[in-house]
Amino acid sequence: PNSGASAAEPITLTNYNGGAVIVDGVNATNDAQNAMIAISSKSYIRIDGIRIANNIRNFASGIYVSGAGTDVQVTYCKIYNIGWTTDSTAVPTSSQNANPLVVVGTSANSYNEIYIGDNEIYSCNTGYSEGLTMAGNVENFLIESNIVHHIRNIGIDMTGHYTWTGAPANVNFARNGNVKYNIVHHCVSPVATNGGIYVDGGKWINVEANICYENLAGIAVGCENNNAAAEGINIRSNFIYNNRDAGIILGSNAPNSKVVYSSVSNNTFFKNYTKGGWGGEISIQNTDNVSIKNNIVQS
Repeated sequence: PNSGASAAEPITLTNYNGGAVIVDGVNATNDAQNAMIAISSKSYIRIDGIRIANNIRNFASGIYVSGAGTDVQVTYCKIYNIGWTTDSTAVPTSSQNANPLVVVGTSANSYNEIYIGDNEIYSCNTGYSEGLTMAGNVENFLIESNIVHHIRNIGIDMTGHYTWTGAPANVNFARNGNVKYNIVHHCVSPVATNGGIYVDGGKWINVEANICYENLAGIAVGCENNNAAAEGINIRSNFIYNNRDAGIILGSNAPNSKVVYSSVSNNTFFKNYTKGGWGGEISIQNTDNVSIKNNIVQS
């Protein structure tokens, strides 16, 4: 119920003496709380070295951070088997979701100074949601050195302009972030083209030095909401290979929306579009002021 006193005196939830600690949702009976660990508008919080597993219900969450605050860190955790259903073949609707790890800024004040590092998120049936999510009024975040794999949709997602967050429109987008040194693989949705890493309406985000393979698409930058944009997205120095669709999909598919003032540079694209047919390593639609340079492309 409390915040830490400062960055020097945070509240820390961690494993004692290096032991294996599992927060396990098997036989959970609290239908009013969908999250295994919930943080609501608290600051100076550390979650470190915890395993979070087996939360199966619609809108299940592993770690759910919402509201407004500063300096929340999640490190060296394993989050797995979080899903809307146990049926790995089920095709979800847009109302069937689960979030292994999500930060949502829900007000005019932001959630900021977020650090997500050295975690493993895997084997999650997320429906229309993602493995690791920054949404709404979230700024100044670093997502690095995580392994995200076998997610039945997007692996890592930075979103904007969704009214469900409750944040005012002028700050309702993830921004000023870095996503680097992550390994993202086998993130494949049964219902839509998705990226292992996806910036959906976010702004001023660097996606750098990640490895993305055997996802549906490697990395995607777009905007799914009308009359909005993804802006200032730099995709650089990533190794993107063996994805079913393009290595990168760049551009909005919503009316009057675009990807603008962004760049794709110094990446290596190798043997993507493994599903065959018409397509290629780089897919572009609805962009403005975007540069693509100094990449290595080999099919």
